Amino acid sequence: MIKAILFIYPLTAMIGMMGFIPQIVSLLRLETVPEGFSLHTWLVWLFTAMVTMLYGLLHLQDTMFSLVAVANFFLNGLVVAIVVYKYSRYPSRPAQK
Repeated sequence: MIKAILFIYPLTAMIGMMGFIPQIVSLLRLETVPEGFSLHTWLVWLFTAMVTMLYGLLHLQDTMFSLVAVANFFLNGLVVAIVVYKYSRYPSRPAQK
């Protein structure tokens, strides 16, 4: 059972990280402020990813867990950085009716 989990864990982590790709590509293609995007939610996820990463690095000292946590933190941070850039690059536009 342990061998199966040790095999499956990095695979599921990679699949999970690939889930960021459509969001990142979509954000990069936008030429406006993203609509329907909750920056507050992503900031919460970024914070929890940071705590998880630090817990893995400083307490668990588990290489595989820490690699996954660092990658997750980086990808969450990338999404937040792109959105913050879009907000600074494109002025807010009034909602159209």
